[in-house]
Amino acid sequence: MGILYWQLNAIWPGPDWATIEYDGRLRLSHYSVARAFAPLALSVELDVADDGSALDGRLRVHAASDLPGAVAGTLRVDVHLWATAPAWPAHSLELPVSIAAEASAIVHEVSLVALGLGPGAKIARDDAFVRLSFEPNDASAAPGAVPSTGRVFVDVWLTPFKSARMTRAQPAIVSLAQTSLTRAVLRILSNATAALVAVESDAVVGAFSDGAFTLLAGEVRELTFEARAPFALEQMRQGLSVRSVWDTYEGEEAT
Repeated sequence: MGILYWQLNAIWPGPDWATIEYDGRLRLSHYSVARAFAPLALSVELDVADDGSALDGRLRVHAASDLPGAVAGTLRVDVHLWATAPAWPAHSLELPVSIAAEASAIVHEVSLVALGLGPGAKIARDDAFVRLSFEPNDASAAPGAVPSTGRVFVDVWLTPFKSARMTRAQPAIVSLAQTSLTRAVLRILSNATAALVAVESDAVVGAFSDGAFTLLAGEVRELTFEARAPFALEQMRQGLSVRSVWDTYEGEEAT
């Protein structure tokens, strides 16, 4: 709750500046909270050691739905290597899943051994992460709950970022176009898989459609930007920057 409310005994019954800057810019935590409160969301329970690394065991996949009807589809479990470019799963599973209406429950348990991540496996956990995605059989059964990608997904970090053997990620904006006086569309591409990608606009105040997301190596991600007032495209271009979790570890040796 501290993410949503700066202090619970505040006299106003609403969110304050915990996830929103004073000028209206959205902080990264805002995007994470939005995903957690989506009409259809996945989360994962994983046993971890004191250092934050995954223990041998199972991934317990939870689904939470606010939809009025049940949704059936496919749960895909992909093991991705940080160093693979373009990104391609090193191991995959596809499992049938049914998510009940207005409910939250464990929909599947997946063994780490079945994913090639058990003791003595060829894939070291420092080298990989797991992406789980749910694709409904009928998108019309989940109106407004499924992103434009057609899937609801969540990433599972098997080790702390400081221990993960990431490749130096350099996400960059490859195109930028203004579609109205207050709206722009941009596309981002990265040479290596980048975690917690954030796009910031210093010159123009507004909000991006997504943030704190994982950008797979070779994936092109399209974002929209909604400004609070009309702006010039060149003005916005000069104030744009893209960062990822890699940039917080300056001085670390690159893989």
